[in-house]
Amino acid sequence: GGWRSVNDWRITRAELAGVEVADSLVQLSVQVHLLHAALHRQQRLPSSEGEAQVKRAQQALAESITHVQGLPDLAAHDELKSSWSVAKVDLERYLNDSRSARPVAIDPAKPLTELRRLTLLVGEQSGLLLDPDIEPFSLMIVMMDRFPPMLDSLTRMRNTALLREGKEMADGDELAALIKIGRAHV
Repeated sequence: GGWRSVNDWRITRAELAGVEVADSLVQLSVQVHLLHAALHRQQRLPSSEGEAQVKRAQQALAESITHVQGLPDLAAHDELKSSWSVAKVDLERYLNDSRSARPVAIDPAKPLTELRRLTLLVGEQSGLLLDPDIEPFSLMIVMMDRFPPMLDSLTRMRNTALLREGKEMADGDELAALIKIGRAHV
């Protein structure tokens, strides 16, 4: 009896730690998307307010990187620490490139891919993805495996639409590209 409850407590503790780290990584992905959207808006409709939005998005991304860096459960595991190091380099490069003369030319795909990979690793190592009950297991699969790519596709579709705003109707190639983006993660 006592051994089982201690073991259950350890499993629950690992899962709770995993939820905190996974949630922070998902929020970090959201910050990357928000910065990318602000950059696209500023390119399409340059304004002082747009410039301020870009700066706020850059600051929020920098703060999110710092927050994740400080999570003790991320630093406690060598594999997670190593994967975070790779993702952090990509995120910092993206953030620095966003401050360049042509920031819209940068692509957030690499840091987002690394964040997705790290989020799945956190889910596996914390036991979040190994839950024997179907409901929590399904929810975790959606949160860690399906949601990030869908968010990426929706952001890319919105950014493409923002760039088209005020122009003639899209041609066949542009419509095909939008359809391809929309179907990428269905």
